Parts: sequence; structure tokens; C-alpha cells
Amino acid sequence: MARAPRPPLLARALLRLLLPGSVHDAFAGDLEERFARDHDTDPRAARRGYWRDVLSPSVLRLRREVKGMPLPPGTPPAAAARGDGFMTALLADLKFAVRMLLKAPAFTAVAVLSLALGIGPNTAIFSIVDAALLQDWGVDEPEGLVDMYSLTDDGRYFYTYYRVYELIDEGAAEVFTGVAASAQQAGTIETGASEAPELVMGELVTGNYFEVLGVRPQRGRGFLPEEDATPGTHPVVVISDRFWRTRLGSDPDAVGRDLRLNGRPYTVVGVAPPEFKGRVAPGLGTDFWAPIRMYPHLAPNQMSNGNLFFMGRLRDGVTTERARAVLDAVATRFNDERDSRSELEIGAVNLSEIRMHPNFDGTLGAMTAVLFGAVGLVLLVACVNLASFLLARATDRRKEMAVRISMGAGRGAIVRQLLVESLVLAALGGAVGLALGMAASRLLLGIDPPVDLPLAIEVGLNARLLLFTAGASLLAALVFGLTPALQATRTPVAATLRDESGSAGGRSKGRARGVLVAAQMALSTVLLFGAALFLRNLQAALAIDTGFDTGPAAVVTLEPWASEMTDAERTVFANDLMQAVGALPSVQEFGVTSRMPLDLGNTNTSFEIPGVEPPPDADRHVIEYAAVSPGYFGTMDIGVVEGRGFTDADLEPGVDGTVAILTRAAAERWWPGESAVGRVMYRGADPERAVTVVGVVDDARIWSLDEPPRAYMYLPLPQNGFGRYVLVARGTEAPLAMAAAIRDEARRLRPDVLVSEAGTMDDHLAYIYFVPRMAAGLITVVGLLALALACIGLYGMVRYTVAQRTREVGIRMALGADRNEVVGLVVRGGLTVVAVGGVAGIAVALGLGTVLERFLVGVERLDPWALLAAPAALFALSAVAAWLPARRVSRVDPVVALRSE
Repeated sequence: MARAPRPPLLARALLRLLLPGSVHDAFAGDLEERFARDHDTDPRAARRGYWRDVLSPSVLRLRREVKGMPLPPGTPPAAAARGDGFMTALLADLKFAVRMLLKAPAFTAVAVLSLALGIGPNTAIFSIVDAALLQDWGVDEPEGLVDMYSLTDDGRYFYTYYRVYELIDEGAAEVFTGVAASAQQAGTIETGASEAPELVMGELVTGNYFEVLGVRPQRGRGFLPEEDATPGTHPVVVISDRFWRTRLGSDPDAVGRDLRLNGRPYTVVGVAPPEFKGRVAPGLGTDFWAPIRMYPHLAPNQMSNGNLFFMGRLRDGVTTERARAVLDAVATRFNDERDSRSELEIGAVNLSEIRMHPNFDGTLGAMTAVLFGAVGLVLLVACVNLASFLLARATDRRKEMAVRISMGAGRGAIVRQLLVESLVLAALGGAVGLALGMAASRLLLGIDPPVDLPLAIEVGLNARLLLFTAGASLLAALVFGLTPALQATRTPVAATLRDESGSAGGRSKGRARGVLVAAQMALSTVLLFGAALFLRNLQAALAIDTGFDTGPAAVVTLEPWASEMTDAERTVFANDLMQAVGALPSVQEFGVTSRMPLDLGNTNTSFEIPGVEPPPDADRHVIEYAAVSPGYFGTMDIGVVEGRGFTDADLEPGVDGTVAILTRAAAERWWPGESAVGRVMYRGADPERAVTVVGVVDDARIWSLDEPPRAYMYLPLPQNGFGRYVLVARGTEAPLAMAAAIRDEARRLRPDVLVSEAGTMDDHLAYIYFVPRMAAGLITVVGLLALALACIGLYGMVRYTVAQRTREVGIRMALGADRNEVVGLVVRGGLTVVAVGGVAGIAVALGLGTVLERFLVGVERLDPWALLAAPAALFALSAVAAWLPARRVSRVDPVVALRSE
């Protein structure tokens, strides 16, 4: 076998003298490989080239650098000589990483801030989700509790009747040690004689409620058996820890103190523990618990209106499946008692499987997933951004890495040291991101919801939040640090040590940076598409015809039920109030209703309609209704399409019975193609409770913006009211001024009446538009944040690229290239990357629309405006980000550029 050609002996000896052993071995091996390759074509040229490499200035400079360079961390021979272990080497890596980051403060600041902007939104969303949904219920052994509901045909869970509770308590003792019932109940509480009543949220509960849940009051006691025995005889109350702290000032003598609940005295018998917030819903605070037997005062129809839900404590060894089988037997017994065409089915869900409510957990989980997906993409953009920066930094440090390798540092040691730098950056970014996230979460919770609900969401540092932020930071460190670290270990040692221009490895890493920036652009396009889609969704929601006038108006809500007024006194109060409001000079038209369209809550009643069969699974027709005054339809601009509206004569029941007005959808459902006016219906199938239809009005949106026309009924107020009056007024003054005047008139007539709202029509509609506005705002902020990070990444890539090509730019300009041509060349290079990323992002966005479709109202999932707006915004801002460094390099003097290294 022929021996491979060797370089000249004298040249090899000289190279050995110039360079130390480990550096010489790596450097000489590469030179000999090139000599052997060139020798086959031109031996003489190969020898000349070898001498030229040995005597080149780079070898002399390398000799000086190696002799004066301190031993870098991660060098195995040195570590082995000291006998240090892994932790010592890791500590050395840590010190070196801190030193290197302090030497580049601008890079460190940008890297930490970029990462913090990625981690901050994730921390903010997680802190709110954790406080609202991931906290435990504050009960003992939640896996042993089962919630029971009335189950509908479509699998939805609803509240049910007190009689069902009695049957479960009697017939399910073999599976439950105890069964409790509760009902959500609003009320007013006064703690002092001069204090104005305040609306709070509470629960009416059976006497064994706290016992079944395993909740032990921190002060006082729960309810005694006799307090749940007879109606209206034991006015006692247990208050929440929050109410005790905020309203009673943590009074140690709170137990035994008297409060006024709905205007009547109640005695505090206990204070709930801090971790127990009630069973209304996570994130909503319950301020009081009262015996359910106090319903005659607090909720007269509570025991018969089917507004209760139950919870049972399973016996040891009993599964939820077995409990369901027993509940099926209870439902059969209830159905036999009623002898009704509609049959009850009882649904049971283990408490450990519930986050808020079985009906809403799916939607809530989907919304949470969308939010986390959005902020997760921002974190990914930040990680890709930093990976691009670190690749550029690795290119600048390639000679340092080559020297380390030549001096014996292993690949693992270098990767470890670079990952330690990434971990330091991640720790700093995580700390700043945690601070930003906590501030953002408090800012979000500071937004007042349009519905007056007692929110009990308290964000704060806890083990879960710290673990989440640490995990996100660690993941980010691995994502943005691993690729540059592995790239650094592939540095061609000899070529890098010999390189004069500083370009060794630059092209491959430049391509890698281009790929990373394209990925940023793709992710940003996805988020911008989501933002544009939700903005279009908000625009479409605001443009939907609600069926009533949403223009300026005063809206005042009164809650007479929360006072000591009797039913007769409420009727007198309503009539007096309408006369007083009608006499106000600023009011031109007004109306009163028991429920505004697009409001929370509903009221329904059952009818027998001669000649019209009820649904197959029901005994009678059930329809939702609102009680309204004669001026309501005119004030709301709801047109009468047949018959008439209400008149003053309808305010009192006549000898021929009451009257009703139907919506167009209700009339077409029951008498399609025929006139509904003059038809008679029997309320509750009672012939003595006849209701005559006197008019048909246009449909209005009752529950939601995207609902189809709903069958609805209007009855005359006040005899059909249920203790809640909403006044809508339009006139010559500003709506808020009119609302204040109406409020003052109401309090003049009855000082004890609760005014729960005195605002405008915009305030009322804020509830229905709250979710679209919040979704559009949050996703837009997240999308713009991702866009800003992506543009920073593009700016950094273009700026680094033009810095590497400064000599090329100088040559082009020296040869006559125009400055605009240079700018165009650089900008085109950057926008090419943007175009590639934008196309990839649109492809992903097309699939994203299917995921977001369930949250959209009045807009298609592939809305063309959203598909155009996202890449347009990306391209426009990216053009600016690429133009700034291009413009700067085009102004460099060609002579200076030609001298650049």
C-alpha cells in the first residue's frame, strides 16, 4: 500500500515549535489532510500552500493568544489535575457564565428582557387559573363527595327539587353517610345601624351541610338539627372568613353578633375557615350561609322552584358508579309519584372531577387551553429569538471554542458550560418574568367585570406558581440553549484557528439563524391571525341587531325583594315609582321590566294551550317571560306587529283574566300561519287562570347574541313581577344624570329599597360584550408581543448579517453601487425570511380556525380579512425592522468598510 504524501519535514518541525502540543495536533492534522488532497493535483502547489499556512500571521497570532489565555472551565486535564468533581466543574462553569454575561451587558439585558416577556404572560395566566380553578374546594376528602343534579336529555346538568332531596336522603342511605342540599341566594347584609345595605352572595343550606362537606368552622359552630326543622324559626347565619376580615375587622367576638340580612336580624353562630369559599363556583366568594328552612323570608319559592342541588358523602368502599345505580332507583320513585310525561333522571359527578360545573368545565377548559396556547407561542417565539441571538454569539466566540477543543476540552464539557450560561439567562428571565406576570395578573383582576359578582380570586406566590415558572424557565433554557451549544462543539478547529476574516462557520450558522427567524415569523403570524379573528369577532358582535334600541338610555335596577316589603307593598311601590319617574322633567319616555334582554337569569311558567299539543316529554308548554309596563315596548323600540301593546288598564287584572303579548317566534311556533291575537292559554292548566293574547311583537335577543329567534312572552307589570324592577328611561339629560334622579326618587319612596344598578344602556350591554372584548384584547396584546419579539429577532439577524458583510458592502459601493441598491439588497434578504415564515404561519392558521370556531359569533373561522391582516401587519413591521440596519450600513464610508475585518 502506497504511503500518503507528507508535508516538508522542516515546515512540520517549525509548526511543532510554534504551537503547543494539543493545539498543534488539531491544527496540523487539518493542514496535512488538505496537503494530501492538493498533492494529487499539484504537488508543488501543495508544498507552497503548506509553507504559506505555517508562516501565516494567523499562526503567530494564535501562538500569542494561546500563551496568554487563561485555562477555561470545562478543560478535563486541569480538572483532573486538581481532583475536582462534577460539582466543582459546574460551579466553575457558573462563575465563568456570570463573568461572560457581565462582559456583554447589552446582550444580557436584551436576552433577559426577551425571555421575561415570554415567561411573564404564561405566569400571569397560570396564576389566575391556579387561583380560580386549581385550588381545592376546602372540603375534607373531595374524592368521597358526589354532586347530584337533574340530568337533561342532552346530557346537561341542572338543579332540581327539594322533594328529590328528601327521596335521596331516605332511599340512598346504603351508599351515602349523609346528603346535603344547597341553593345559591343573593341577599343584603347590614353590619351597623347607619350602614347602607350591600348585596352579597350566599347559600341556603340544610343543617348537615358543613358536616357532609367535612368543613369545621374556625370560630363558633355550624347549624344544629333543630335549626333545620321548621320554616322561618331560626334566623342564624354562618359568615365567610373574607366577610369576617373585611366587614367585621376580624372581630374576635363576631360569634353571637347580630346582623341584618334582607332587613331582618340574624345571629352569627360561626365563621367558616379561610380555605372554604362555598359551593357556588370557584373564584366566586360566598359571604353567608343560612338554614334552608329560612326560605319563607329569604326565598319564598325556594322549596318548589327546582333551584336546589345536592351533595352526598360516599360510604367507605362505595364507588360513584354504584351511587348512580341507587340514584336511578330514586329517580324512578320520584317519577312514579308525579305521574308526569316528563321523567327525571339524576346525574352524579364526583367532586374530584369538577373544576367549576359539569356544564361549563369543557368550555372553560377549551378557553384555558386557547389562552395557554397563545401565551405558550409567545414563550416559544422568545425562545427562538434567543436561540438566534445565541447562534450569533456562538459565531463570535468560535475561536474561543476552537482553542478549548484544541487544549483538550471535551464536547460534553463545552455543551455543559454553554448550557449553564443559558440556565443563568433563564433564571434571570424567569425572575423578571415572574415579577411581570404577577403585576399583569393583578392588573387583569383589577378589571371590574360588568356583572356584580363577589370575586374571591387572590393571586400570590405559592409552590405551584413557583414550580410552573421554574419549569417554564428550565424548558426555555433547554429550547434556546441546546442548539447553539451543540453547534459550538462542531467548530472546525484548524480552519477556525487559521481564519483571518472571522467568517468560519458563519454561513451555516447564518442559515440556522434564518431558519429560526422564519420560525418566529410563522408563530407570530399564527398569533396575529388569532388576534385579527377575535377583533373581527368583536366587530361582528357589536354589529349584530339585538332587536331593541341600544342607544343612550338610563338603566336603574331595584331589588324590592331584598327589603321587608310584602307583595302588596311591592305593587304599591312599583305604581308610585312609575308615576314619580313619569313626572321627572328630564324623562321623555320610560318603561319598567322584570328582566332586561341580554341579562343574566330567567323566569318561566307553564301553560296549557287548547288545540296545541305540548312536547312529547312534557305535560304542558313552558315559556320564558318578563313582566313589563305599558311604556316598555316604545322605550326599547320593540315594534308591535299585530294587536296592541299593554295599556294602563292592563296593570290590574280584569274580570276576564290577565293578558299577554308574545314574540313573533312564539306565535309562529304555536299558531303557524294564523293570527295569535285573541287566543287563550291557561296558566298551569288552571281554567280559572286564563291568559288572553292581545298582541305580537318583534323578536329580540334574550340570552345571547347568536341565538335564533326565541319564543318569549311578556306579561303586565307589576302583578306578574317577582320582586325585581328594571327601569329604562330616555330623555333630555345625560343617561347617568337621569339614572341618579330615578335612584333618588326610588329611595325617597322607600329608603330601604336596594338599588343594585344605576347606570346606562352601555353599562348593561357590557356584560354580553365582555367576553368578546376581553378575548380580543388579550389575544391582540399577546399577538403584538410576539410580533415585537419577532421583529427584534429579525432586526438582530439583519444587523448581524450586514456587520459580517461590511467588506462586501464596501466593495459594492466602491464599484459604483447606489446606496438604495445596497439597502434593497439587505432588506430583500430579510423579507425573504419573513415571506417564508409568513406562508408557513398562514398554513398553520388555516387549521387554527377550526379550534377557535366555537368561540366566534357572526364571523367565519377563515375570515378573509383576518387572513389578510395578519401577514400584512407582519410584513409591514418586518420591513421596518430590516430597513433600519440596512440603512445604517449603507451610510458607512466605503474606505472604512473595505478595512473592516
